Amino acid sequence: MHGADASPPLRVLSGNALLGELLETFLTQQGRNGLRVTVILDAPWGYAYTAFEGAPQGRSTLIVTDNPCGEAWEDLWDLAPTALIAQQLSPGALLPTIDQTVRGQRLRLTPFYETPLTKTERRVLRLCATLGDLRAVGDAVGVSSGTLKNHLSSIYGKLGLRGLTDLRPYYFGGVTPADPRP
Repeated sequence: MHGADASPPLRVLSGNALLGELLETFLTQQGRNGLRVTVILDAPWGYAYTAFEGAPQGRSTLIVTDNPCGEAWEDLWDLAPTALIAQQLSPGALLPTIDQTVRGQRLRLTPFYETPLTKTERRVLRLCATLGDLRAVGDAVGVSSGTLKNHLSSIYGKLGLRGLTDLRPYYFGGVTPADPRP
């Protein structure tokens, strides 16, 4: 854990600065500015991973995403935030969840999803989607290129993906060839 947290009690982190500012203003107007909570808006999708690593320690952390990919929800939950919300919410609907997390409740508000992937396959999926470089993915996972290719074949089969080019759109939007959502 880092030293004393000198940051403001309420922090809203977002890759979309305007969205973050609007939410922080709303929460301040609702009297939540004194709460020791960090709200991370996963905008754009994937932002929450780096924001969580740099978030102030010793406070409640709430991640909000509308990414429809169930594997991404599992990966975000593995970061161990106080709360994870995977749905579109109005700012007002966020207030009760913020209040609950500040009281120490750990909450997960995601649609039911049971991933067919193993934890290692999920990690390979996330790293391929974020890094894109197979050599870097193999190094990060600690496997040979042959073992990595076996993991990828398993992922493609389980998720109905055609190949490597489908991984990023799937992970950052939940789109599969059998599910061509815009």
